[in-house]
Amino acid sequence: MSDTKSAAAEAAGENKENGLSDQNFEGALPPEMNEADDVVFADAYGLGANRRNSTASGKQSLDGVRKSGESRKHSEDKRRRFSFSKSAKEDDIDDDTYSMEFRLEFDPRAHKFDTVNFHVPHNSANLKQYFPQTSKEESYRYTAVFVLAVIVGILVGCIGWLMEAGVSWATIGLYTVAQTVLIENGHVVGGIFAFIALGVVMAAGASVLVVFVSPLAAGSGIPEIKSYLNGVKLPGLTKFRTMIAKGVGVCLSIASGYVCGREGPMIHCGGILGNATAQAANNILRARLPYRMWDFFRTEAWKRDFTALGSAAGVAVAFQAPIGGLLFVLEEAATHWSQTMTWATVVGTILACIVGAILEEISHGNLNIDVSEVGFVFGPLSNSSFYLKDYGFFILIGLCGGLFGALLSLLQKPLTQFRFKYVNRPWRRLLEALLVNILTNGVRLLVTALTNECVLVDEAYENAVSLKYKKDFSQFSCPDGYHSLFAALLYNPLDVVLQV
Repeated sequence: MSDTKSAAAEAAGENKENGLSDQNFEGALPPEMNEADDVVFADAYGLGANRRNSTASGKQSLDGVRKSGESRKHSEDKRRRFSFSKSAKEDDIDDDTYSMEFRLEFDPRAHKFDTVNFHVPHNSANLKQYFPQTSKEESYRYTAVFVLAVIVGILVGCIGWLMEAGVSWATIGLYTVAQTVLIENGHVVGGIFAFIALGVVMAAGASVLVVFVSPLAAGSGIPEIKSYLNGVKLPGLTKFRTMIAKGVGVCLSIASGYVCGREGPMIHCGGILGNATAQAANNILRARLPYRMWDFFRTEAWKRDFTALGSAAGVAVAFQAPIGGLLFVLEEAATHWSQTMTWATVVGTILACIVGAILEEISHGNLNIDVSEVGFVFGPLSNSSFYLKDYGFFILIGLCGGLFGALLSLLQKPLTQFRFKYVNRPWRRLLEALLVNILTNGVRLLVTALTNECVLVDEAYENAVSLKYKKDFSQFSCPDGYHSLFAALLYNPLDVVLQV
């Protein structure tokens, strides 16, 4: 026994001399390795055991770590050299200048994502606090799930109506100012300049929100929501300011002339509201209403489930399709599901559609709501008819759409690489957005001016499917009582264009 102790002490002393003691192990690692790598490389190369071995074994292991560190540094330098996330002539992104969200947006390879463990550790304390213990508590939790589903549906319906109303108000404001200068004052060039200038101002407002306030508000938000539902959390994804930036930015973007819609952003905003509702049940309702059933929603699993529920409600509001919202989350996004969440999602999506449609009716002064028209997106189709000869034209449109889609897929990779390499600073992204807006509105004005076909407004009403509230056709440069066909297609939001 004494010989064994003396041998162990001698080995420990030799390892200490070589910098391999428990206390000084960090100093023995190569300087290019950071603190997070200490544990990883120590475990990977078995240094925890080598610290108790002989001097030769310790030196051999340490040499292996140094070689691994040098190899890792070489690969990192090579990655930075060929990375498209920033220009090779520019310095690395400074952490003081950009927050973690900007690092995610401009240099995604350097970002360390947070992973979420949705499983509650199985022990007696957690089972007692976060899971029902009796049938009565089980019924309480079941009831609370549907109460929160109702709240999520109402909130998402209100947000959907606010976004639609914001798009309509901003679009009408832009068109009214430009049309006043163009028609009443008789300045064609002035009207065109006013239209482009106001579009640039709106685009700048939306871009500032995304570039400087919440970078994760960019894009549709669908990939980010899918990532969260599958265990990868991005900093700032479910924050309230992200929802505000996305909602206001979408309204300004659509009104300014960008070819985009509110379907994807509604999924993101709905997911944020669902996540916030689960947190409110934990933080607010549990304090105000001290019932045990609110303790059940303190886990990450319930936040995930209500994020999925809110996303489904967002799809339902955008397309007026409650079952479509359920199928979207069930088939495309969520990998954790239950029968209870299926029925709760159905309740939330139906309520979201009803609330959004009712608010739309009330906002136009119609207090006598016709429930039979709540589910119509394009209005009653009794006045429309299609003939067999029309289907050939429909097939041609589908073929053109497929070809343009394939072309977009081919251009997507080089365009994305170019943007990662050169459009990697906030002011560059802002300038890019303004340039795209000017080009888009310029093409719209050019096409309308070259094909300015004027039609009587009465004929437009007869040919329209349903224009219950959309009575402002685009006159452009047509005389009074007429409107321009292409202006009606190019100067209205996409949902209005489909109705026209």
